[in-house]
Amino acid sequence: AREGDTEAGDRLFREHLERHEGLGPTAWDEYQHGRVLALLGRPDQAGAQLERAEALGFAAVPPERDPALAALHGEPAYESLVAAYRQPWPGNPGAELD
Repeated sequence: AREGDTEAGDRLFREHLERHEGLGPTAWDEYQHGRVLALLGRPDQAGAQLERAEALGFAAVPPERDPALAALHGEPAYESLVAAYRQPWPGNPGAELD
């Protein structure tokens, strides 16, 4: 993805989902696909993936510290993910960031 190979990025994500068929995509899967799409310069699609990651409860990595998402700063889906990451819940490391 960093090299701009859209087809390879999409293919690798589809292959990953096929290997885990029946489990459905996890929040981590959706987040990683969003990262790939952001790196490929597809902010609308990346935002949709980040929204899916948020809906599945993603909170593993501080989004504002992820360089792959730099191009999405200010996008509604990105800002929503950052806000969700900062919500207090037991064990959430993001709730203490500022």
